[in-house]
Amino acid sequence: MDKYAKKVKENGEEVEIVHVTNASKIEQYLWEEYHKTSKQKTVLERSKMIKKINYQVQIPLEETKIFYVSKSVETIETPFGKIELTGISGSKIQFNVPSVIKEKTLAQALYKYARILRFRNSNNFTLFSNEKIEAYENYIKVLEQTQKLVSSNIINSEEKLEEYLAENTPKSLKNIDENSSITQVNMEFSGPIDKVAFMVTISDSQLRTFQGTADLAYSDDEKDYMVAQDFETRKLGILSKNGNWLVQPQFDDYFRKINRRYFTDQIDDRENIYHFNPKTNIIAKVDYRLNEYTIFLDKYVKIETHVNGLKGLAEVETGKIVLPMEHSFLNLEEGKFWHLKKEEKEGVLDVNFKVIMPITYDGIDVEDGYIFVKKKHGNRIDAYNENGKNLINGKFNEIIGTFSNGLLLVATEKKTKEGYSQSHYYYIDDLCKIKIDATAKNYYEPKEFSAGMAVVENKDGTYGYIDSNGELAIPFQYKFAHNFYPTSQLALVELNDEVNVLIDKQGKIIKKLYK
Repeated sequence: MDKYAKKVKENGEEVEIVHVTNASKIEQYLWEEYHKTSKQKTVLERSKMIKKINYQVQIPLEETKIFYVSKSVETIETPFGKIELTGISGSKIQFNVPSVIKEKTLAQALYKYARILRFRNSNNFTLFSNEKIEAYENYIKVLEQTQKLVSSNIINSEEKLEEYLAENTPKSLKNIDENSSITQVNMEFSGPIDKVAFMVTISDSQLRTFQGTADLAYSDDEKDYMVAQDFETRKLGILSKNGNWLVQPQFDDYFRKINRRYFTDQIDDRENIYHFNPKTNIIAKVDYRLNEYTIFLDKYVKIETHVNGLKGLAEVETGKIVLPMEHSFLNLEEGKFWHLKKEEKEGVLDVNFKVIMPITYDGIDVEDGYIFVKKKHGNRIDAYNENGKNLINGKFNEIIGTFSNGLLLVATEKKTKEGYSQSHYYYIDDLCKIKIDATAKNYYEPKEFSAGMAVVENKDGTYGYIDSNGELAIPFQYKFAHNFYPTSQLALVELNDEVNVLIDKQGKIIKKLYK
């Protein structure tokens, strides 16, 4: 605008008009984009591809401090005064805050394990201190006496009135800080409150400066070609890194790359998908859409007939369909199994589309290299290895979890003397041999192994942990217990006083958490 603006007179007034006739193609493009979108765009013109951009941002930020309160009555000291929590009752809290920082204070209620409760409603009103009330009561007396003096004509001018009030106004009223008032706040949340977090802004906004670098991470194919726009025609095509058109500019502004070999010009109801072959520089429209843009196994893309339509696979390099679009569900599991669903039945193929499990089962889970067959909307009942060999052969009523430390938790139904059905739990190996008879050891409701340990319960409802030999490694002493995390080798347990802690595999408390 500064470069091409000219001052002219219209209707006797001087105005500026921008003429971009003599501007460069890039300048004309920027001007048109500004008028179309009201956004200022920037073009960095370089002879080589730009690999990174350094930038600096300045934004105003305030410093915030968080105070946690768990008692029904507790006082917090802040740089601006005291915040007093006067009560926690079920899902409600009441607190007093100096009015000067009310707008700078945010209260958030927390449930157990520091879970945030949803805010419902609040109300507030100003409280007056005893000192302020007493000062105003004394001042009212002064005003009443002043009124009598005016009525009796003893005070008969504005000058005498001002002089009298100046001499008789209580000093306590003059010394009151108007910013010292207190606001009482009542808030309600979505559930029972265990703790309250007060977030207080303790400093005014300060202009902070941040510097960074944006790395333009080009994929391998982008180093050879990319979508580009011709400034002359405003059309988009595919350009080589040497600046030569591999596909002539012919597409509108919505033409874009979606993965290594596929492009689209989708907008609203229009969705064309194109496959580009860099060996022949031919781009061709395909008769399917991409279900996902991800390239699986560096070879295939998931395709479908239409949005939420039947799914199949196409080869990335050629665009040819290699698995027909006839599956309602299709997913690559663990990088080595294609999990399929067709007409409410499920099956599994290997990565080369060899059938491991025919599409005849009501339900299938793939986990840790094993394939588990389920009853329809029910429990796992059989386990297969990656070659399709049945490891269980229906010997148990239920499979719980997956193999861990070479052991799988299973259950079978047995009749008690009274004729009731009761689950009997075992840990078996991948040869279907029983390694631990959990029920015989009086372990109730056992869990699958994780990090070499499994949670078990005794008849009194107390939890402990066993090792892979079935021996009690950590005694029954917890109100509740979770599996050990494989990475940290720690487990979350609840003590009898409802305190939650993290323990190691020796039962040593590593960290105490919230109630």
